[in-house]
Amino acid sequence: ADMSGAYDNSESDNPEFSFKVDAEATVPEIGEQNFGAEIRLSGNDMYFVLNGISDFGGQLPSVFVAPFLNQWFVMTLPEEYAETLATYNAEESEMTEEEKALKDLFEQTVMFTGVKDKGSEEIDGVATTHYTVELDKEALTTYLAGSMKIVGDELNEADIEELKSGLEAFDFSGDVWITEADKTFKKLSGTIVIHETEGVSGELAINYTMGNIGEEIVVEIPEGAEEFDPLTLMGGGF
Repeated sequence: ADMSGAYDNSESDNPEFSFKVDAEATVPEIGEQNFGAEIRLSGNDMYFVLNGISDFGGQLPSVFVAPFLNQWFVMTLPEEYAETLATYNAEESEMTEEEKALKDLFEQTVMFTGVKDKGSEEIDGVATTHYTVELDKEALTTYLAGSMKIVGDELNEADIEELKSGLEAFDFSGDVWITEADKTFKKLSGTIVIHETEGVSGELAINYTMGNIGEEIVVEIPEGAEEFDPLTLMGGGF
């Protein structure tokens, strides 16, 4: 999977975001499949396009996909969306008690285990420390359960066991690079191994690098974007 994008929330009432993904996967009994899409956000307007997708062995008929291919669509998100985004960039004095608790929980949670220091490396001219890591599923479970409790939707024991069972369906191991100057995340590289579930298994290689932090970005508004009607997903547009 190749992913790229940019995000600017310096103006909380006008967030800018872009994300593009091109992915390939081998599906048992079907073979190699692909998917490509792009999303852009400007203020409360979200633009998206489907650049390509396989038919998954005929399971996804072209008649359902063709109207969406290479056509930009736009939908206006609720006003509350920008307010939610602003939380991640807000001063602590502007946060609610709930938002502060969520922020503290995230900062205090270590999501990786088996951490090994591989020494100093320079990424895009930035001095970093390179670590090999594995996903700590117990820590992730505790974090997700804690988040739900903070927002007033506490998980019971059955919910937690179901969550743990779902996390057992995959593993992640890889490398992370942390900047030496301010100890912030710079790069992630690794493999997600999906264990066989109902005959489906696979691996997803990911590479993610952060850069140009603090720089202003400008999201280009696609020309000819059509208003998105969710009813088209149920055949309303055919």
